[in-house]
Amino acid sequence: MRVLVATPARASTPKTLFEQAEAIYESLTWKGKERALYLNEYPPAAGKYENNARARNELVERHLEEHHTHILWLDVDLIEVPADIVERLAAVSERMSWRLSC
Repeated sequence: MRVLVATPARASTPKTLFEQAEAIYESLTWKGKERALYLNEYPPAAGKYENNARARNELVERHLEEHHTHILWLDVDLIEVPADIVERLAAVSERMSWRLSC
């Protein structure tokens, strides 16, 4: 399983948040991970979440490769994430797919 760890952010995001996002990425124990940080500076949009959606779509278009099987979205303002979050989510996914196939 190859995981794209994706973080969209504004270029004006404080440096400390970028540093925290990088520390969270580095703490992840999953070996098959790759980092994608996408900086955007869109003018104000009409819709509340329009810029977020646009940034996420562009991040996927630019960074998602055929070898990636999953995307883990880590927003730049997260403070703490369990180091084994990928393993936990994969375990839930496996249990759910087994239940759905029965």
